Order: sequence, then C-alpha cells, then structure tokens
Amino acid sequence: MKTGVESGAPAVPPNQNDVEAGAHCLPLACDAAPPHVQTKCRSIPSLAQLVAQQTTNRTLPEIEPLEVHKQVGTDRLGVWVWRALLLLCTATWGSNYPLTENVFIALGPSATHTSLFLAARFLLSAIVLAPAALSASSWAAVTAGGRVGVLCAIGYLSQAAALAMGSQAGQSAFICSLQAVVIALHSALAGNGISRKTAVAVALAVCGVGFLELPSIIEGGLSALCLGDLVALGQPIGFGASYIVIEQALKDHPNDALPLAAMQCVLVGAATLGIASATAGAAPWDLPFGKLLLPKADASSFFEAWAVPATVAYTGIWGTAATIWIEATVLKRLPIVDASVILSTEPLWATGLAALMLGEVIGVNDVIGGAFIIIALLVNEGLLHLPGQGEEERASSSSRLTRQAVCSAAA
Repeated sequence: MKTGVESGAPAVPPNQNDVEAGAHCLPLACDAAPPHVQTKCRSIPSLAQLVAQQTTNRTLPEIEPLEVHKQVGTDRLGVWVWRALLLLCTATWGSNYPLTENVFIALGPSATHTSLFLAARFLLSAIVLAPAALSASSWAAVTAGGRVGVLCAIGYLSQAAALAMGSQAGQSAFICSLQAVVIALHSALAGNGISRKTAVAVALAVCGVGFLELPSIIEGGLSALCLGDLVALGQPIGFGASYIVIEQALKDHPNDALPLAAMQCVLVGAATLGIASATAGAAPWDLPFGKLLLPKADASSFFEAWAVPATVAYTGIWGTAATIWIEATVLKRLPIVDASVILSTEPLWATGLAALMLGEVIGVNDVIGGAFIIIALLVNEGLLHLPGQGEEERASSSSRLTRQAVCSAAA
C-alpha cells in the first residue's frame, strides 16, 4: 500500500506536540501522560487500528455462502471427472497384465520373446507420440520427460520379466500397487518424518505381500518362491518414483503434458529396443518383429491368428500411448498422493480379468493379501481412519474444497 508521500501527497513537517503525543501512545503510557498530551494521544490511531483500517480498505470480492457452495460443487464435479479418467487408465493398465501373459503363453516364456514384445509395444507408442515431443516448450521439459522415461522403463521391464518368469498376473499387479507406499514414504520423508498412519500403512502392505508369498514358501520351501514375484518388486520402485518426478515436472512445465508423455514412450521404446537386440544377439533391424505383428500362419481360428498382433496394437496405442497422456493430464489436476488411491485398484482389475481370460484361480491367501494391501492404501490416504485419529484431521480433507473456492474467488 502506498503512503502519502508515495502517492504524491505533500509532505507535512511533524508537529512537536504530535511527536510528543505519539511518544505516549502506548496503552499504558497515554493515561500517564500530562493532561495537555492525553487529548492528542487519544486522537492518534494506534498501530493495531492502522493495520485493521488497511485490511478493511482492501478490495476483496464479497463471497456469498451460496456462491461458495456453487464453486465447491463445480470443483467437485471436475475432480470426479478427472478421477473417472484416471480410473479408466487404471483399468486399462490392469488389463495389460493378462494380455501380456497371454502373449507369453502363445509365443513361449523366453527372455527373447519378453524383450521383443516390450520393444514392439513401446516402439509403437513412441511412433504415435513422437511428433508431440517436438512441441516441448524447453529443453528442460525434454530432459524431465527423459528422467520419467528411465523410471518407467524400470517398472515396465520388471513387469514383463516377472510375468515371463512365472509370476501370476494378479499377484504381480498387487505387488505393483505398492507404488502408493513408495509415494507415501517419499512424501513423509520429504516433510517431517513418517506419520503414524503411514507407518501402519507400510506394515499392512508388508503383511499383504506376506500373505501372497508365504503360503507357497511354507508348503514347498524356499524352492517354491517365485523369482518372478521378486523381480516384480521393481514395479513399485520404478513406477512410484516416476509419479513423483512427473508431478514435479508438470508443476515446472504445466503446458507440456503431451511432450512429457511422448518423451516417456520414446525413451522406453529406445531402451527396450536395445535390450531386445542384446537379448537376441542381433541388430535392431534384424529382430524378428514379424512374429508379433503378423498373423499366425498355422492358427486354427481367426482369433488365434490375430491374438498377438492385436495385443501389441492394444497395449501400444491405447494401453500405453493414450493412457500415459491422459495420466499426465490428470496429474496436473490431482495430487499424486490422492491419485495413488485410484491407482491402487489396478490389481483388482488385473486379478478379475486374469480369472476371466486365463482361468487363474484366486485363492484365499490372494484375497487376504490383496485386502491387506488395499486397506493399507486406504489408511495411508486417510479414507480409512485409525482409532484415535484427530477430528481436525478428518475435517481437513472435507473443508479443502471450500477453502480452495474462497481463495480462488478472493484472488
């Protein structure tokens, strides 16, 4: 706020009596001042009065309660639209598990087929989105997309390798859901330590993984431990870290959602192509992509002939390129810690579709283990409250939208 001198008002030299009165304008000193000073002292506003006057003179829009409720309602509607889009992406990623496993059944579970399928899938997604990478606003946005791509490559390679090594689609997806715990731990460690609910969530998630793995180990010994499930632990590390990086990248480059998605696909495509070339011991242009992209010659039906090419097209175009772009767009509107609750439904989609498509049996230990992991995620996100959790913490999430509406209206 400008003072009188700054706004062009003539400067008036201080009057000695005013100075003398001002010296006694403390609450206690005014009454103790001489009688001829008390009159002037009480006529001069105090510091608190000046601050209150300046605050009152600020031009703020009047916000009626009805307008606040309307704004909150609009915000909630928008939030649910973005949540629905993220849920669609999550269901799609859940379907990728049984479809990928079905490809390995058709081609045979080998390292060559695994790397070849990944290369075909991500090269297709890179071709679809590559032109968008040229529209990046800066080189910093390009490098940010590259960092996300490296972390996503770790997650996708772990996913495909785990399925090829015998991990069931449902179990692999449940292990992948631990990415929300990775995000929560990073959020807690970046702030003021780990909260009680985060510690409980981590303990529940570990119990869930235990229910998934321990029964087979107890029954058959350590030899029954599926190595693919251990490899699958690369998923929550890679994907969880990628979400953390992309959230910051979208804050730094809010208009580069599509270029960031394009750089992820391009980098993952290049990485998987190099791995496929090294695994097959052949140059990239000599890789047998015809096995994946052409119909099977000796197939007994149309569906069997086109099953693998259709899976490559689905997982590459929709299951990767489109959903990664939608995800980047949604994460500009939803906090990643909140979005991780929706992402936690991926194992439910994967398990259900795997049971329908592949006939995988869902055992009691799978149900209990999956329930532990889902409960861990709900506790961590505050959707399931622990005994003794403060009422103010419960009320904070419900009043968040109201505060946002008031702040946006006053801005």
